[in-house]
Amino acid sequence: MGETRSGNLPEDRTAQPQSRRDFGFSAVELMLVAALLCVVIGSLIPQLLTASENAQYDAIGQDLLQFRRQIEQYTQDHEGRRPAQGTTSGELFVEQLLGRSTHTGVVRVDGRYGPYLIGEIPSNPVSGSSRILVIPGPLRQQHFGGRGDHGWAYSSETGEIRASVATDIVNSDGRPINTL
Repeated sequence: MGETRSGNLPEDRTAQPQSRRDFGFSAVELMLVAALLCVVIGSLIPQLLTASENAQYDAIGQDLLQFRRQIEQYTQDHEGRRPAQGTTSGELFVEQLLGRSTHTGVVRVDGRYGPYLIGEIPSNPVSGSSRILVIPGPLRQQHFGGRGDHGWAYSSETGEIRASVATDIVNSDGRPINTL
């Protein structure tokens, strides 16, 4: 027979561990980890939402800057005439900025000027719309205050363009979007 240890019990080499801790985590430990993860994720969500909003507002500012530069260039190239001047045609505005045109603003494939924007009119990141509301007079709050189905409001009289957003929206620098 085999040798015995003190107490005359045979040595058992296949003995099971003495506690459940050797097998993994307890339910209480798993619940604590889950609770901590929920707290961490819950505290990060507002920061992520704010970062996303700031990126949208900064994108609007960049789009407005690009629009304003290209409207000014169009005006210089066309002897002081603005895109869609004297009309309410968003389609004409888009055609004149995306296409080639003659010095009088007639859109033609063989036009000498343009295109001023490449591809398509950018969508307003807040409203999701790229539609242009063209006003023949000065822009007013009701034209760009975030109401309606358009992303941008443009005055064909003054050349002013604004994003259609709530008036209290500011960019990451703290400046109102439409006054940049």
